[in-house]
Amino acid sequence: MPLNDFALLFYNDILSLYFFSSAFVLIDILSRASKEDYMSDKKYELIEGTTNADWPYRIRALRSFTDYVSCINIKAGDLGGCIQSERNLSQEGSCWVHQDATIYDEARVSGDAHVAGQSVIRDCAQVSGNARIYGSVYVSDHAEVYDFALLRDNA
Repeated sequence: MPLNDFALLFYNDILSLYFFSSAFVLIDILSRASKEDYMSDKKYELIEGTTNADWPYRIRALRSFTDYVSCINIKAGDLGGCIQSERNLSQEGSCWVHQDATIYDEARVSGDAHVAGQSVIRDCAQVSGNARIYGSVYVSDHAEVYDFALLRDNA
C-alpha cells in the first residue's frame, strides 16, 4: 500500500473516530439537557414547617396549570395540601392535593385526579385518572379510585 493511501486511510479513521466521539458528546449534552428540563418542569415543591408536626410537607405549585375537566386553575405559588413525600403526588398530569387534604404512607395521587376538603388518602390507596374526592372522604388500604369517579361529603 502506497504511503499516500495509508495516510488517507489513517486520516479517514481519525475523522470517523472524531465523528463517533462527537456523537457521544452530543448525546451526553442532550441527555443532560433533558434531565435539566425535566427537573425544571416540576409541578410542585415540598415546603417544610408550614404544617403540624404529623405532616412534614405542604406542597406549593411551581408553575401554573389547568385541569380542563373541572376547570380548576392552579397558579404558580398556590399552596396545596399535605403529603408525606414526593411519591404521594405525581409531578405529571394536572393532579393536585388541595389546601386541607392529606396524603401519606404509600398512597398515591396521579393522572388528573384532585383531592380536596379534609379528605385523607393513606395506606396503599390509589387515586388516578380524572377522579375527584371532595369533603371529608377517607380512602385507605388498597382502595383504588379512578376514571371519572366522584367521592364526596362523608364517604
